[in-house]
Amino acid sequence: MRQGKEPLWDQAFPEVPECFHGALTQELDRQVGGKNCRRKKHIGKKALLVLAATLILGTTAFAAARHLLLERFDMEREGRRESAENLLQTDITQKTVTNENPTAGGAAIGEAENWLPLEDQSPLLQIRETLYDGLKLYVYADATENGKKYDLNADRLFVEGKECGPVDTVEKNGAYTFRIDLSEQDLPEDFEVRIPVSVYRKSDAEPGADTQQSKAEEIVRYQNQDLIFRVASPEPAQRQKGQMVQLKDCSAYLNNCVITPLSMKIDFSYQFSGDDAEQRANEFASGTEFYFRDDQGNEYEFKNGEGGNSTLINVEQTENQDWRVDICYELSDGAKQIKTLEIIPIRFRENPDSPKEILDEYVFSVAIGEE
Repeated sequence: MRQGKEPLWDQAFPEVPECFHGALTQELDRQVGGKNCRRKKHIGKKALLVLAATLILGTTAFAAARHLLLERFDMEREGRRESAENLLQTDITQKTVTNENPTAGGAAIGEAENWLPLEDQSPLLQIRETLYDGLKLYVYADATENGKKYDLNADRLFVEGKECGPVDTVEKNGAYTFRIDLSEQDLPEDFEVRIPVSVYRKSDAEPGADTQQSKAEEIVRYQNQDLIFRVASPEPAQRQKGQMVQLKDCSAYLNNCVITPLSMKIDFSYQFSGDDAEQRANEFASGTEFYFRDDQGNEYEFKNGEGGNSTLINVEQTENQDWRVDICYELSDGAKQIKTLEIIPIRFRENPDSPKEILDEYVFSVAIGEE
């Protein structure tokens, strides 16, 4: 950290307790950890602040967390923040249903017959806002007076009856954030969401306590209360998947591509064959980065230090003994009405401002919006 500069965390959230530094560190470790694959993931400062916003939602003013969330969309293009504001839904009609059959719509849950009925069937959570950008769904809710009597959690949800997950749940002082990646789902412009809220007797143990008494505390579970509401997407995402292009040295695949006016996620692969396939795959993965160009000439690339940008590269052997390099880019830059997208690999640059050395033999283009 440079001298004379107030830490980024303290600039944004001057009243955040020290304990949240640890919570944030754990979440970042979870995001970039993983022992089963060789990968690299970059997280910029604004991305850290967005993550912090979800972690501290119940501690600082709600407006501050919301502001930092919208910073993810407030990068370079005019109107991006306004577009993000348009995605916020605040007038939400919700209904709650006591779920007495935990197998409905999902896998059976053990010992459900021992769940206790709720004495008060009134809602446990009240949704304040939702935000769906075509990739991720964020749900912000407060515990009602009835909900404050219990410990609540959610690890999955159903979209149009289909189970999706996992759900990241963060709670502090009765304020809840639910976050889920829906980029793999082909969703309509308006869809129903059902969140089965798990209900437990409120623990008497202090947060973080690690005593024999807290470990031995009896866990009492009540019947789920399903939280049901609708989400509208005013600007539908463009989606494309399942395209293959044969290159000179390997095969290239577009696995999944989601493009919204605010952000994009591009998941693609290169597959190498032959005796030296492993070596070529590893050399390609370790020394290459990418940028993207659409049919209108606009270019999109990872920009370190901007929220929403991340890269993920994984190398693994396939069942037929080939070697595959899986690449996933999430960019905090979006577009409208793209017809083609060109995926352009370049030599890794220590300095992002240095000239791009394009690896022409690995460039390929895919059509967007075609079956």
